[in-house]
Amino acid sequence: MRRSKLLKVMSIIVIVFGALGFLSSIVILLMLDTINEMMMNLGMPMYSAPQMLFGLIGAVVAIVAGILGLMYKSKSSVALAGGLYLVLTLVETIWSTLFLGEFSMFLLIGLIFPVLYLWGVYLSE
Repeated sequence: MRRSKLLKVMSIIVIVFGALGFLSSIVILLMLDTINEMMMNLGMPMYSAPQMLFGLIGAVVAIVAGILGLMYKSKSSVALAGGLYLVLTLVETIWSTLFLGEFSMFLLIGLIFPVLYLWGVYLSE
């Protein structure tokens, strides 16, 4: 079994961004009251604890998918992790757009990572 170069590169990128997402979710959870007070004063929608926990779970799934992509023991386990990563990213995009009223190009850019990751899995032997 041989993984593609795209999978290796995307796995490293996914681990880095997953770790950054994990750390930022932890910081926001620890400072949730302060951040919500500031956002309320600015007229912005406030964060909820379930929203932050969902972000934390998404970050952990991204890190696990990246690690599995680097190890590449079986194509099915890597594809399953990539599929879960894509589904969570889609749910986050839909949630942000429909329920929070927030849409940005960053949400679309965020969808590129799991798609490229899965394309790297497809190219692997």
